[in-house]
Amino acid sequence: MRRYAAFAVLAIVLVAGLLLRLARLPALNVDPRWYTLGSLARELAREKQPYDVVVDALGGQNGTYGLITDEHKAFLRAVFSRGEYDVLDQQPQLTLPMLSQGLQLLASKRGPAKKAEPTAPTTEPLGLPTGKPGLSGEPYLKKLTLDFTWGDHLDPEKAARAADSHRLADVLDRVALGTLTVESLDMTRFAASFVETLTAQGHTVEVDDQRLAANFGDLERFGKPVATPLWVITGKRVGPEPFMLPVPHAQLELTVRGPKVNADVTFYSSLDLTGEGGGGARFRADVTQDQAWTGGFTAHRYQREQAVRALELMLAMRGELQAKVDGHALPLDGYFTLGVCTLAPAVVEQALTQKTTLWPLTHDPQYFQGGSELDGLVRSLPHDGRDESIPSDERLVGSLPWRKLPDVPFKFLARELEQLSLLKET
Repeated sequence: MRRYAAFAVLAIVLVAGLLLRLARLPALNVDPRWYTLGSLARELAREKQPYDVVVDALGGQNGTYGLITDEHKAFLRAVFSRGEYDVLDQQPQLTLPMLSQGLQLLASKRGPAKKAEPTAPTTEPLGLPTGKPGLSGEPYLKKLTLDFTWGDHLDPEKAARAADSHRLADVLDRVALGTLTVESLDMTRFAASFVETLTAQGHTVEVDDQRLAANFGDLERFGKPVATPLWVITGKRVGPEPFMLPVPHAQLELTVRGPKVNADVTFYSSLDLTGEGGGGARFRADVTQDQAWTGGFTAHRYQREQAVRALELMLAMRGELQAKVDGHALPLDGYFTLGVCTLAPAVVEQALTQKTTLWPLTHDPQYFQGGSELDGLVRSLPHDGRDESIPSDERLVGSLPWRKLPDVPFKFLARELEQLSLLKET
């Protein structure tokens, strides 16, 4: 299940940024396919229902926001009670330095990072296809009150491939960490051997650079999605006001299709919000759907030799980033300090196209001063939130999940993108 943990700890310091900017224009013509937080508030107000279920879902320990403060909950309830619904469409919002402060506070509450126990190396066959059944039902959905649900829907096609996806993610993760030797594959050139072996059997192996809006709420009402982005101040301005964009979710997705093996595996850095494990840069089985408002497009599709190259870099990132976490005792699996979800696609894009079109990139350059190829690639990337530099328009547009103005779910944002000439009608 994909967890949009990028930037999820905003609420620890969010109160300081509650009024970074307020709605200046009404949110007109809301798309009927989804709610915004403002249109949802209007509906609940007409029904004479409280807004608490929404606030609690965004701030609950099982939700993706997880750590929203009591002060911010009170702010959202007060806005609802005053009928200032358009303000809700631009909440929550923060800056990258605010996020860094919040993560530091979360890390201090969790204490020192715990180094994982070493795993004994093993030798196994590739183990694909597994021959096991896929997933069914809705194992990742939870019912709330007032006809709300929280969580992710299974993607029917991806769910049917779930067993192979989980196996492939596990194999890649252990190979990257040096704890698995795969029988019949050349481990000195694993990525090439893996792709060549499957290709010879009639399979295609591709790596996609995917970009969409991060979904922090995972909420629905009556089966209709609730658009819950997190707004981040970019450094640009729209007239006198700061210009903000929804936080993107970016990932690399390895897809295998063929007569025997069919699997979907993602790779990106995430925050372990609950402290139960699973954070950091790692391979994950992809089995769920994305809500329609999150948009999404494939910035690059890497095939043949480029797919091999992308997989080599993904494996290197898994191993080297984990080594940096362990070697420097970095809290939160190195999240933010060693980058967020955008880092992995940016590294591959830099290696294969000699530039990146992603924002924000939060890594601290001091941790990438070594002589490895990965360190060199990361040093060549821009980094955000540590000075007053403003990202290029190309990077901001590259991190938007919508390709033309009519697709933007938030009408105030569409107006500002048009004003800044960042997107066009078609």
